[in-house]
Amino acid sequence: HHHHHHHRRQQRQQHFRHDPNGRPQPTRRVQTRSSSSPSRRRPARLSGRQDEKEGQSLWDLLNDIKGLVNKGKEGKEWVGAMKQEIRGVREGMAREAELLRNLRLESNARCRT
Repeated sequence: HHHHHHHRRQQRQQHFRHDPNGRPQPTRRVQTRSSSSPSRRRPARLSGRQDEKEGQSLWDLLNDIKGLVNKGKEGKEWVGAMKQEIRGVREGMAREAELLRNLRLESNARCRT
C-alpha cells in the first residue's frame, strides 16, 4: 500500500515540470514573427519603380511555372495557391505605388509654387 502512494507523488512532480516549460515558447515565436515582417517591407517604399518591376517579374515567373506544371493536377493547385499569394503581394505593391505617386505630386506642387 505504501508503494502505491509513493508512485502518485512522482506523477504530481512531473505535472509541475511540464506546465511552466510549455507556456512561454509559443508567445516568443509570435513576437519574432511580428517584429520581422514590418522591417522587411520598409526598404521597398524608398523606390516605387523597383516595386512595380518586381511585381511584373513575379508574374513572368508564375507563367513559366504554369507552363512547366500544367500537366499534373497537384501542379495546378500549387499554381493556384501561388497566384493568390502573388495577387496579395501585387495589391500591396499597387497601394504603395499609389501612395508614392501622390507624395511625388505633392512635392512637385510644392517645388513649382
